[in-house]
Amino acid sequence: MKALVIVIKKRYFDDIQNGIKPEEYRIIKPFWESRLIEKKTGKDKEYDCIRFIAGHRKNSPEAYYKYEGYERKEITHEFFGPEPVNVFAIKIGPKVDLIKSNIIYCSSY
Repeated sequence: MKALVIVIKKRYFDDIQNGIKPEEYRIIKPFWESRLIEKKTGKDKEYDCIRFIAGHRKNSPEAYYKYEGYERKEITHEFFGPEPVNVFAIKIGPKVDLIKSNIIYCSSY
């Protein structure tokens, strides 16, 4: 199974864990385009799950959620400053189970 890995701040990790945050925002830039869109075909890449990691430490908490695609949006958000920005709004589905030697089983769908 294929996971989209996203490192986030602990505050947002907690919001996701508590069901408050249904989307994760990433500014539309070449790096995120390459993670979400096939360069040759222009089609969306397929992922089974999103692996959220709360920080860059070796023992940072992590959790897995069903990947439900994304949409492009223009938003205003405190993290990006006062001006509207264009983002990928990555949709976060139900939490999923991680079982056995880094194999992801998305059990909630």
